[in-house]
Amino acid sequence: MDYPSNFIYNSDDKTLSWDACYEGDSYEIRYSINVPQPVWHIIYNGPDTSCSFDVGSGSFVASGRRTTKPGLPVWSPPEVVVVS
Repeated sequence: MDYPSNFIYNSDDKTLSWDACYEGDSYEIRYSINVPQPVWHIIYNGPDTSCSFDVGSGSFVASGRRTTKPGLPVWSPPEVVVVS
């Protein structure tokens, strides 16, 4: 993939994680609780494939992109993440 994918939220330690992407060594991750017309908020920018994030309960959508190539690549398709 050319973007982060497979977002998973761990409610025990309040972390969001994702799969790394090819040639990705830095990521920008955003989320929204508004569906179907999301209002996006950046929650992470850096080299890791997880971040601390306290979203509460229910579900949200997450999307990401790698930030290492010249010009910012497109955002990944939004993925629904269920908080359990």
